[in-house]
Amino acid sequence: MRNHTLLVDDSPDKAFCNPVSTEHLQSSISTLESFLFCTSIQTVKIFHWVSLFSSYTLCTFKFLQHQEERVNGES
Repeated sequence: MRNHTLLVDDSPDKAFCNPVSTEHLQSSISTLESFLFCTSIQTVKIFHWVSLFSSYTLCTFKFLQHQEERVNGES
């Protein structure tokens, strides 16, 4: 009768002592890297849109303030 460790070592679908396991690990790492890369791009896009929106809001506020000063100056 075989013991449990031999069964684990002999089965090809397990990650122990198997050449496929290193390839699987590398693909997992590259998947993780691409996920982190995409996440960082999304974060940069979010910051870009937030800064764009805040700039737009600031410009609108200054424009409205300028319009108010003009109206007050004319009256």
